[in-house]
Amino acid sequence: MGSLRQFRLDNDKSVEGVWHKFGAGIEVKIARMHNLEFNKYYEKISEPVLGQLRRRTVDGETLRGLMKQAIAHCLIRDWKGMEDDDGKTIKYTPEKALEIISDPANVIFYDFVIDVSASINLFFEEQKEQAVKN
Repeated sequence: MGSLRQFRLDNDKSVEGVWHKFGAGIEVKIARMHNLEFNKYYEKISEPVLGQLRRRTVDGETLRGLMKQAIAHCLIRDWKGMEDDDGKTIKYTPEKALEIISDPANVIFYDFVIDVSASINLFFEEQKEQAVKN
C-alpha cells in the first residue's frame, strides 16, 4: 500500500519556483502550473472577458494571450544567463518574459516553461526532504 504523503506539494516551491537548465547556459526559475497565485492572477486578468468565457464565445487568440500573460507573471519567476542576439544580458521582468514567450521564434522556450510547470513531481515535498537527507 502507498501513502499519499509522497504526493504532497511543497507550496513554497509551487509558487516561488525551482531552477531548471534550459540550455546554452540559460537557467529558468519556474513555478508550478495552476498554483494559487497563478489561478488568482488568471481570474483577475480574465474579468474583462468573463461574459464571453461563460458563453464560450471568446476567441482562441485572446485566451492564449491571457495564458501567456499569466505564465510570464506567475510561472517564470527569474532567469540567469539570458542574452539578446548581441550578447547583452536580458534582465528578468514579467514584461520581458511576456515579450519573449509571445515571439513565435521562441516557441521552444515557451514549451519548456509549460512542460516544466506541468511536471508536478518536481514540486513534491518529498524532493525537498530527500535533498536535506543527502
